[in-house]
Amino acid sequence: MPEKIRFGDGLSGLWYDMGADKTIIECLGLGSVKGDAEHSSRAEAFNAAGFNALVYDYFGRGESVGDWQRATLSRDVEDLSVAIDFVDTLVGVFGSSYGADVALLAATKDKRIRALALRSPAADTERWQGEWSSSSGLSPSESFQKDAPKHNCFSAIKRVRVPILIIHGDADTTVRPAVSQKLYESARDPKRLVLIKGAGHLFEGKDDLSCRRLAVHWFREWL
Repeated sequence: MPEKIRFGDGLSGLWYDMGADKTIIECLGLGSVKGDAEHSSRAEAFNAAGFNALVYDYFGRGESVGDWQRATLSRDVEDLSVAIDFVDTLVGVFGSSYGADVALLAATKDKRIRALALRSPAADTERWQGEWSSSSGLSPSESFQKDAPKHNCFSAIKRVRVPILIIHGDADTTVRPAVSQKLYESARDPKRLVLIKGAGHLFEGKDDLSCRRLAVHWFREWL
């Protein structure tokens, strides 16, 4: 069973500790919280592969402290480094949708991140705020809307110097697969892009299992 933890400035996490020297940190989609079933299944898969795993709620969301109206993408990127401080091991990061953006942007700054697996990266910050509002039930605050366009994931990925796996469903209507294709073309080697036939944005059922297996294999190879 995972341990409920607090770290940093009141962030709430689930710590799947195996005593390993390598940890996979998961960065969630905007409307997700750490206790969702898909995250526990993925953390358990990482444990089975020999990795510790950490899943946590962003500032102002889930059980973490703070006011969502004060949350920004910049803060979430900084808080990923706080999570890395906590685990104090070699780190790979798995990010979904918005969380893929957080992971990607953090990897341009925090050299402790050794490998990335990005699922359905949102990336296009000029398009996704309205889509996220309708899908997550969270209305972007003024501070969030002002901050997000400062970050350009398509430019940032050119500065990332760690192995990158990008996974996208070819039936995703929330974030177009072309977004991942564009990111892949801009990324440095080693890199891999996998388009999963018939998968939507949330990767349910067998599609989620395929995604987990791809991520585990990637981190075993590169972390």
